[in-house]
Amino acid sequence: MTQTWHTLPTMSGFVLAAILLAGSVSMTRAQTPGTCQPGQAVVYLDGNNVRARLHSNGGIGGEPPESYVVPKDGGVEAIFSATIWVAGLDPSGEIRFAEYWPGPVDSLGNAPPDCSTYDHVYTVTRSDLETFEAGGLATADMMDWPWKLGAPVQDGDGDPDNYDLATGDRPVLIGEQTAWWVMNDVGNVKQWSATEPIGLEVQVTAFAYRTDDALDNITFYRYRLVNKGSEPLNETYFGIWSDPDLGNAADDFVGSDSTIGLGFAYNADNEDEGENGYGIPPAVGFKFVQGPIVPAPGDTGYVGGVPVPDSRNLGMTAFLWGYGSTAPYGTPSLSTDDPYQYLQGIWRDGTPVT
Repeated sequence: MTQTWHTLPTMSGFVLAAILLAGSVSMTRAQTPGTCQPGQAVVYLDGNNVRARLHSNGGIGGEPPESYVVPKDGGVEAIFSATIWVAGLDPSGEIRFAEYWPGPVDSLGNAPPDCSTYDHVYTVTRSDLETFEAGGLATADMMDWPWKLGAPVQDGDGDPDNYDLATGDRPVLIGEQTAWWVMNDVGNVKQWSATEPIGLEVQVTAFAYRTDDALDNITFYRYRLVNKGSEPLNETYFGIWSDPDLGNAADDFVGSDSTIGLGFAYNADNEDEGENGYGIPPAVGFKFVQGPIVPAPGDTGYVGGVPVPDSRNLGMTAFLWGYGSTAPYGTPSLSTDDPYQYLQGIWRDGTPVT
């Protein structure tokens, strides 16, 4: 796929994408949407110099002035909103686009009868664990850590089939703070894309390191995608959509660096003016640290930090921006092929990005 460089006018959102080679055994039964309500749970990932608002529906940010603030006590927003896009084709060639509700998908590809049971984002911090190890009380999230749903556990008693704080089991802590939740794309009828369900379960691990270097201004997100639906999802793409709103959002430009697979927003001039501005010109970036894995004899890829011989991780394969309704560069339209085309690096009129 062609990787491109862009320096473009003021924007309202961009998409960073990578092809995701995945599928499942094909059957004849289609998935039926549930009757779930949208997720409401919110926590803050603020273990370092970032204060990121995390939603159980997969959203990051979205509620100014506390969306994605850097530095976390500075009151200035770097990102207004972000989320992940996953889309592909069913065996008939119809587009399936994921929208998310809280909770897992069962073995038949169905959402929970009541997704609100799972409407929770679990968190653990270094302080939580240190307090417990020193004889203090475990937090509610430590006690209820959803290991049966896939939340990572540090096994302390040699039994991988249980979770028992008293015998040494602990939630896996990455960095200073870790958050975990699970969501699905079968919970109800999709409103934005108007596509049929995939049967997709997404397990999310978000984490932050407290350091005295650049890591202090970075948050990480690990997505485990499981197709539990009855049909394979072909020609599948995974992407990040974001509306940065970098300080004073009126003078933001966007671009990408194909050599390192980085999409970014930056200030258009040498001053980020106004009450909501940074003053000095700011920048914010998005990068696939470990993208989807594909076969590659002789190379070594990684899944969750674990090496996989004869494979490699894909990086950014497309970068596009959207602003208003001006075709072909505008915001992807409701119930159209636009979002899937954007994930492939194709403008709304079918023209490949150049």
